[in-house]
Amino acid sequence: MHLQSEFETGFKEEVSNRTYAHLVTKKLLSRTSSSEMGIFWRAYHQLEEFQAPLYSNICKRWGIDKSVGLSQKIKSSLIACAPRFLFSGMLVSTKKATEEYVDTLKSLAKIGPKSDKWFLDYMVAQESLQVHMLNLAIEKRYTEASAEVSTFIKEHQFLIEASDEY
Repeated sequence: MHLQSEFETGFKEEVSNRTYAHLVTKKLLSRTSSSEMGIFWRAYHQLEEFQAPLYSNICKRWGIDKSVGLSQKIKSSLIACAPRFLFSGMLVSTKKATEEYVDTLKSLAKIGPKSDKWFLDYMVAQESLQVHMLNLAIEKRYTEASAEVSTFIKEHQFLIEASDEY
């Protein structure tokens, strides 16, 4: 499938972000699994695990390489090693960046393949969910964040199954 170059560049960044988030959430879950914050990181990692096949399938369809780079591995390891007292600040700064990134994804979705609008809508929805989850985590409402992820996954399960048909 031929993609507009601006879209392809932007989507490659999104794929990189998803890969990075998957790595970071796995490492932070490991570090926080016995704490209350572990509820949040478990849910966030479940979201990344859930959507990995969807992103993988769309990358195959669009001919996008989704391999993990060394810089992603190093950066995720450094973030995951941050002292726990920095976690609240990290959540706040991540939320701010994610809010801005939702707008980037909305713009990207407008120039993406119209035939895959369902995926473009999903891409924006999952990022919007992350903003909501981060807000809840900042307020230490980890169980609510987890419930939001569970609901989102249930509501979007059919997309994973549909994308397997590619």
